[in-house]
Amino acid sequence: MEATGVYWKPVWHILSDGDFELVLANAAHIKNVPGRKTEARTKGSYLQAQFHRIKARRGPKKAILAVAASILTAIYHMLKDGTLYQDLGPNHFDARSKERQKNRLVRRLAELGYTVELAPITH
Repeated sequence: MEATGVYWKPVWHILSDGDFELVLANAAHIKNVPGRKTEARTKGSYLQAQFHRIKARRGPKKAILAVAASILTAIYHMLKDGTLYQDLGPNHFDARSKERQKNRLVRRLAELGYTVELAPITH
């Protein structure tokens, strides 16, 4: 999908009718803009964790597109609801249900031909 394609025209018209000043810029040149904020390279963020998880499975190009889609979705909701961005943190994916994660990993090992017997660690 190109930035000048028909998919972008309605969004451009909707935003340009509002209180926004729209600027069409080449993303490759953004790093050369004076006064650019350095928060774009924040370590330990939800988006960085999402990128590394997807990159491991599908490669860096697809991971970049997936993170870009997440950013656009977040921007849409922030503009629609008038809220600020709340980063979920790099541990968001690790905080999922331990039981579900355990079952998924055991099932994956079974698919690879291994039998597993789990016992909790005693300290």
